[in-house]
Amino acid sequence: MPIYERASNDVRDLVNRTMELYHGPLHDVETRVDVLLATPKLNKKGIPTGPAVKYHGKKCAAVIRTVSYKDRVKGAGDLEITIDEEWWMAHDEEQRIALLDHELTHREPKLDKNGAVKTDDLGRPKFVRIDHDFEFGWFATTALRHGKLSVEVEQARQMIESERWQNCIQRFLPGLEPIDVARSEATATRVLPSDWKQWPIDELGEFGLSVGKVKLLSAEFGTMGKLMESLAKAEEPGFWCKAVKGLGENGYAALTEAIAAMRKARPAFAAADGDKGNW
Repeated sequence: MPIYERASNDVRDLVNRTMELYHGPLHDVETRVDVLLATPKLNKKGIPTGPAVKYHGKKCAAVIRTVSYKDRVKGAGDLEITIDEEWWMAHDEEQRIALLDHELTHREPKLDKNGAVKTDDLGRPKFVRIDHDFEFGWFATTALRHGKLSVEVEQARQMIESERWQNCIQRFLPGLEPIDVARSEATATRVLPSDWKQWPIDELGEFGLSVGKVKLLSAEFGTMGKLMESLAKAEEPGFWCKAVKGLGENGYAALTEAIAAMRKARPAFAAADGDKGNW
């Protein structure tokens, strides 16, 4: 079990400031928030025995819970946020506010049918849990084996094609290439030729190659057969990736990863192309 300590007044003040800024309904009912800082226990060799804070069994920066009625009777607050102290110390105030905003978004006051806030026997507000807009489980091996047929890829596709995700991309990740929804819909139902050499290069987009690199290689080679033939003839990868204008070493690395993933997921491609050495 991790080691816990009560956060300082400065941390609690920041929580209250964040609540006032972004969570009016919580602020209006005078929600009391307890804050704990957590550090992992160390073994005899000084190595952490596990994460300080976990969510669904995975390490995370913070979690929030609604405090039970019994603990409220004993003087606890209404909500409790537990924060990984190492994370907290490594981030600035703006990042801390963003984390607290995230955790507070998980709770809203519970309302009755008339819109009034429900309370417990102490007169303290009750709360409803708000889940993440996007949350799913992901096994990379399953996604690689089954591609767009896997639940992993289907869930990811639903997320990246949603309006909320696209809005976030446009506002905060301007360098990330937009999702080509029309292409996604076309490839979702497309039947590939039996001969992998006739496959369009944009199939590599299903295995992580960016839209820009797919378009570049498609214009240069047209089909997987011509692309693989060119790669097989290349004596030096460094010269090959420079010969393809706009690809570069990073693009070449992404291409090799996409090809390896396609080989694992597409038996026809793996069987037909298994004699090309590193390819």
